[in-house]
Amino acid sequence: MDNIISFSNVSLTYPEAKRPAINNISFNIKKGSWTAIIGHNGSGKSTITRLINGLLIPDKDSDTIIEVDGIKLSDDTVWQVRDRVGIVFQNPDNQFVGATVADDVAFGLENRGVPREQMLDIVDKSIANVGMMEYKFAEPSNLSGGQKQRVAIAGILAVKPQIIILDEATSMLDPNGRKSILSLVRKMQAKNNLTVISITHDIDEAEKADDIIVLDDGVIIDQGAPETIFKQADLIEKIGLEEPFIYRLMTKLRENGIDIPNKIKSQEELLEYLCQLNLKM
Repeated sequence: MDNIISFSNVSLTYPEAKRPAINNISFNIKKGSWTAIIGHNGSGKSTITRLINGLLIPDKDSDTIIEVDGIKLSDDTVWQVRDRVGIVFQNPDNQFVGATVADDVAFGLENRGVPREQMLDIVDKSIANVGMMEYKFAEPSNLSGGQKQRVAIAGILAVKPQIIILDEATSMLDPNGRKSILSLVRKMQAKNNLTVISITHDIDEAEKADDIIVLDDGVIIDQGAPETIFKQADLIEKIGLEEPFIYRLMTKLRENGIDIPNKIKSQEELLEYLCQLNLKM
């Protein structure tokens, strides 16, 4: 897979801040992948998302490069980049601008000058894709938290971005609502070959990503596959998070003499392996 996002030597210092929020970071994100960015509060996670689409401008340095879908981010290209990136924020109420669900989903299309007949078709398809057609003419403010996030996702999908950023988008939802939204995004990712970036404190959400970037005080301290990151209990403790249940369980099993292959990555795979092991015994 090609890189769809590249950061090279990027720093950002907020006005009056004593130190950079992001300090000389470099990383790549593969097209079509799901990348989770984790770290404690204030580590720079949300700063990265706002740098990706030009909402924030990095500190000036001749070596600094932000590239999105082959476009080097600059004052001249910022709107091209924003056309490729959609962000779902923690509180969807901050994103709503329409009086109804349909109006809100249509907003981005209207701004892009999409012809009305074409726009109406896109709006219906986008709302149907997130399972919200029966609420097409409802007021967004009257929806549940999970329904609001579905509408926010529909509005982003309508303008066909290449990248979707979930900026703590599930943190205000209950476990069922969180599972439903993540399942929906994965379905849309597969259908549209989207690249997903998830800013999260939810270890279970991060554990299902293809790649994880670990931040600590504005510096990337590790990047790799979940099975590589979550085997490092000291690293996870350092950033104030808890090791996922599946990794804690496998550690306990190994401590009790049960050989668990490193290739196992999910609870389902572990359960299947243990059942097979029991049959052999």
